[in-house]
Amino acid sequence: KGHQLLCDTFAALCKAGVAKDWELWIAGTGELHEAVMNSPSGRHERIRHLGFVQAPDMPDVMAQCGVFVLPSTFEPWGVVVHEHAAAGFPLVLSDAVGAGERFL
Repeated sequence: KGHQLLCDTFAALCKAGVAKDWELWIAGTGELHEAVMNSPSGRHERIRHLGFVQAPDMPDVMAQCGVFVLPSTFEPWGVVVHEHAAAGFPLVLSDAVGAGERFL
């Protein structure tokens, strides 16, 4: 769902010195999780793979983050977009996220 591109881009931004103080946290699992996690950029020292986060624990995770990124290559709606928007997060969404049109 675009996570490999996100990891590649993040690693490139770190290498270029743009993301000096950034960390990338990836929550969730899925069919491509292992491939992304084991890729060179997915193993970057400033990328944290959180795995599945239980709903009661998500507010604590969100409280430590500054922006929400959904790089999906196909996401007709994406409830997580609404959850993070309601929590006041800046949103970075791919143009394939249908819910993103509501936040323009």
